[in-house]
Amino acid sequence: MKISVNWLREFVPVPEGEAELAAFNDLLTMAGLEVEETLSSPDGIALFTKVTPNRGDWASVYGTAREAAAAGSLPLAPYAGYASRAPDVTGNAAKNGSASATVEATELAPRFSLTVVRGVQVAPSPQWLQNRLIAAGMRPINNVVDITNYVLLETGQPLHAFDLATVPDGAIVVRAARPGEKLKTLDGVERAL
Repeated sequence: MKISVNWLREFVPVPEGEAELAAFNDLLTMAGLEVEETLSSPDGIALFTKVTPNRGDWASVYGTAREAAAAGSLPLAPYAGYASRAPDVTGNAAKNGSASATVEATELAPRFSLTVVRGVQVAPSPQWLQNRLIAAGMRPINNVVDITNYVLLETGQPLHAFDLATVPDGAIVVRAARPGEKLKTLDGVERAL
């Protein structure tokens, strides 16, 4: 995973100097989060880390900050992004505004949340957000897609945005793919599910 050092600094004090940053990288590596390389990016320096399969909590900026704080006895800024919660859907239908969701595959998706956001104009993201995504190895697309990717990188929580106008009856059904189903992804490629 590629992590912007400037982004990481929002949560934990990362040293400025080259030797001090190398010592910080060693601290993470000794904690088990191997820093393989230090890279230059549009958002400044980025760390290329090797996340092991048993530590999914490291697959986010805040998870890496938590690990650095614990390993180095460093202060950790609290994460303020969890202030509000969307309604949970755990196998039953839930409604939020004019959208609803039903989870049919509870064994694959034990929890699903949704919320409706109105009045969003699809446009390019601000440059600072694009720089953070590029630093993480992602391609900026637009403000709606980019903010979902930003939240994923910061928290480790995957998100998806739907255009409510294209969702039949505003009803989202969470289920396994059916044989022969295809999906056109954001890169324009149609993929068999």
